[in-house]
Amino acid sequence: MKFLLYAGFAGALLAGPAAAEKPDDTGYSAEDAKSGARLRAEAGVAVATLFHPCGEPDGLTAVKERYVALRDRHLSHRQKMNFIIAKADYDYQMSLIDINCPVLTDDERLEMDELNAAVANAAMDRIEIAIANMARTD
Repeated sequence: MKFLLYAGFAGALLAGPAAAEKPDDTGYSAEDAKSGARLRAEAGVAVATLFHPCGEPDGLTAVKERYVALRDRHLSHRQKMNFIIAKADYDYQMSLIDINCPVLTDDERLEMDELNAAVANAAMDRIEIAIANMARTD
């Protein structure tokens, strides 16, 4: 009895990592998830800046258009999956909290827009680098 239990455990250990590396129905594997971590992290920064729960200010329209163009351009399936995962993670996090949106003056809104644009553009610059690095392994 003990032998069977240990043999079953050993078989699970041997089969586990190999099974985890196989792509699912979408073709997105555990290795793809690991290699896309940087892309997802940077996309998460951009998403949190551009898809703000208190509304999307007009001052970020051009920056948001850059993000959408970057996300929607002709990328590999696994690269697109990372953008989808980053947005889904953000949406889930926002669903867990209540947010009281501040009332900002025009000057405060302009200052926030400039700061958010700088943060989002820097994240998108890093996304470009991550995509280029991933493309080398496609």
